[in-house]
Amino acid sequence: MDSGQISRPLDIPEFMIDDSLTNYIETSILPLYDGFDAAHQRGHVDMVIEQSMAIAADLDVDMNMVYVIAAYHDTGLTADRKTHHLVSGKIVREDMWLRKWFSEEQIEIMAQACEDHRASSDHEPRSIYGKIVAEADRFIDPDTIIKRTVQYGLANYPELDKEGHWQRTVDHLNEKYAEGGYLRLWFENSPNVARLNALRKIIKDERLLREKFDHLHDTLTNHQHIDSKEDNPTAQFPPKNSNLMELKEMSLEELWELFPIALSPHNPEWKRWADDEIQSLSALLTYYTPTINHIGSTAVPGIMAKPIVDILVEISSSCDWREVKNILEASGYICMCASVKRMSFNKGYTPAGYADRVFHIHIHDIGDNDEICFRDFLKRNPSVAKEYESLKLSLLPKYTNNRDGYTEAKTDFINKVITSAKRNDTD
Repeated sequence: MDSGQISRPLDIPEFMIDDSLTNYIETSILPLYDGFDAAHQRGHVDMVIEQSMAIAADLDVDMNMVYVIAAYHDTGLTADRKTHHLVSGKIVREDMWLRKWFSEEQIEIMAQACEDHRASSDHEPRSIYGKIVAEADRFIDPDTIIKRTVQYGLANYPELDKEGHWQRTVDHLNEKYAEGGYLRLWFENSPNVARLNALRKIIKDERLLREKFDHLHDTLTNHQHIDSKEDNPTAQFPPKNSNLMELKEMSLEELWELFPIALSPHNPEWKRWADDEIQSLSALLTYYTPTINHIGSTAVPGIMAKPIVDILVEISSSCDWREVKNILEASGYICMCASVKRMSFNKGYTPAGYADRVFHIHIHDIGDNDEICFRDFLKRNPSVAKEYESLKLSLLPKYTNNRDGYTEAKTDFINKVITSAKRNDTD
């Protein structure tokens, strides 16, 4: 390799990848990950590239395509997290530079693979390339999986005693991860095979599994007891320690499992929660003169909603958004995605499940506020609000543990309402 070229930081044999393609990816694509959340920065994409290349080494595939797919698979986070897999595919299709190395047919295959990289046991990727990146994007760690299983039980089945949680943990691990479980690995040579086998050995060893469960259960329940005291002013926040990093390092599938979608009757307290949070955000961001509104279904009386308060913060795109991000993260908010004119933060998510108050904070450029238009139209039109409630209730059984699917399934209805509302405003 010429001295003027960028050297590979990954363990990829030289002959496999075109040098000019590597230079393009490393200078124009991989740096995008530096601006993503902690779970999706360079370390993550490097891991996916390495695991993709390792899986593909014994397969009859184009290694250049495997490399590009792995490099682009999360680039859609430049837009948002909910649909980033689809945006990643769009980025591949629209990248004219890729046509220097690939045909239109190859580009379409790579785009579809990026779209399929979040495939699970009930959604098989459309090509072997999609299976490679989907498998490479997984990381099965036995201790982490057992811990999150216990955490999920404590968060969602508070009526169970310790023995009840033990049985639920055993049942879940056997149903999903044991031999005959529904978890599906796409390749026999995947690095996850050895990790899954290690987990299966623990599941079979009831004494060892019980030891791990007892330690986790006692530690987590003691932690919950301390954090739930009424005189603890920070009880609603995840502690500013490794818990934040632990949440960021979870995959979306794991987050959905720990934080399922549930609908509750309208709670008048939601307005007070929103008012309190708006006051806090106004103080934090006072330098940027934000416009802050309570949005989402919790702002619409009379309909059921997820007990999560959505707040829209509008600030000028000329402000220092990196500093805004730093301020919010330093105050306990978790950044879920960040792009040029939009950022999204969560608050009230803990490794043990939802806190008493949960918030989604949406940072938008001034004027990017269709959410307000949607909220106001529902408040003025109770029958339409009830239609929206009925739609959400119909989607719940299918999407309880798939927040992206739930959101996407509501999109057409929301867009139609916004279009109608704007038309009425101009009449």
